[in-house]
Amino acid sequence: MSEQHTLRTTKKDYPGGLKLIECTTCNYAFAAEVNEHDIIDLGSKVTINYGDLHAAHTFFQAPEEAPTLTISAEFG
Repeated sequence: MSEQHTLRTTKKDYPGGLKLIECTTCNYAFAAEVNEHDIIDLGSKVTINYGDLHAAHTFFQAPEEAPTLTISAEFG
């Protein structure tokens, strides 16, 4: 059974919207572009190193924008 590691985004911003995403447990890391909501563009992903090849890596991200709700009703 493989270990479960969690990835995190570094706080430092690089030119062109680049960020580093890394695993502090096994040093797996990649660089990728992020948009204005800090959502990763996986098409821009460049692997830096592979870390533990037997580990499963997870990454959860959610935009930091407030959700909106619209409700309407009709009576008739």
